[in-house]
Amino acid sequence: MNGDSIANLNSHPALRLVKYLITRAITISITIVIGIFITVVIANKGGYIDAIVEEEISNQVFENWLSNQYYLSLTDEKREQELEKLRAGLSKEFGLTLAPFPKNLRYTLNVLTFQWGSVLNKQNIKLIKPRLRERSFLQFRVTNIVLKNFPNTILLIASANLLVFILGLPLALILSRNYSNWIDRLFVILSPISSIPSWAHGIFLIIIFTSLISHFPSVIIISRVSRYPRS
Repeated sequence: MNGDSIANLNSHPALRLVKYLITRAITISITIVIGIFITVVIANKGGYIDAIVEEEISNQVFENWLSNQYYLSLTDEKREQELEKLRAGLSKEFGLTLAPFPKNLRYTLNVLTFQWGSVLNKQNIKLIKPRLRERSFLQFRVTNIVLKNFPNTILLIASANLLVFILGLPLALILSRNYSNWIDRLFVILSPISSIPSWAHGIFLIIIFTSLISHFPSVIIISRVSRYPRS
């Protein structure tokens, strides 16, 4: 294959598109990793993420204390010693004893790999004393909770984008035919609103349509916490 053939191959539109998509994917991935790492560093400046990890460790220690017959058979003093050993081991396993930089790297990796810990159903502890041996009843993985409600999020995002497309296309055509008109100037003035995050718009719209206008119900679509699988 001569030089002209290689040059023609490199200039092929399909190959250029593939190279662009690969480069774009790599750039976005690196940006996401750096952004999450910076977010972790800023959030953990005051020890916020450390507190979340400590709570996760406390939840696991508490669950072991309730559901492990070995701990229940020990004396109070011996049980405290064993639980402290368990806590120390979990702290090392979760990276809580690392230096700040490697610890933040560990937290970033946990975020990227969806290792978000678990939540303890403390409100129902007093109601489940006959079922304390059932570990799946005590803790629920945050990842499972997020994935269970993920279809509702996709439905909301898809509906919003479809609505923006349906309303935005004819509106853009109208504005292009009325350049420098009062309606065009109005949308130019309102354009900075688009820089506000979509979740902020959502909160304002919820307040307006559920509290002020009372046009939509303020209930949420969520299942009972006890129905979420632990793993």
